[in-house]
Amino acid sequence: MDMIDGFWLWSGVMAFVALFAWLAWRGWVKRPEEELEAAPDIVVCERCRTAGKPAMFDPGDGLTETLLWICALLPGVVYSMWRRNSRKRICAACQSAEVVPLMSPRGQEITR
Repeated sequence: MDMIDGFWLWSGVMAFVALFAWLAWRGWVKRPEEELEAAPDIVVCERCRTAGKPAMFDPGDGLTETLLWICALLPGVVYSMWRRNSRKRICAACQSAEVVPLMSPRGQEITR
């Protein structure tokens, strides 16, 4: 493989990485702030009965995600997508995932 072929191969790889980064930035992968905006403004926790804005919980580990991105592109992409798709709304007070919208029938029942 001569120098020109190596240049085109490297250019293709970099174009693919740039395209993926652009798609992620444009919203192909949901960003946490958009997910919070799409979530109901106020939720009620079924465990501790606290009403308020939900927090977001990301499963997995940020360090593991970073290491996978550094070591290999594909495992990093898969792990990142899994973390983002497994994100949950949780109670900001007790960290429970048992939250319901305040205006739902169950939310109204809890607050009575």
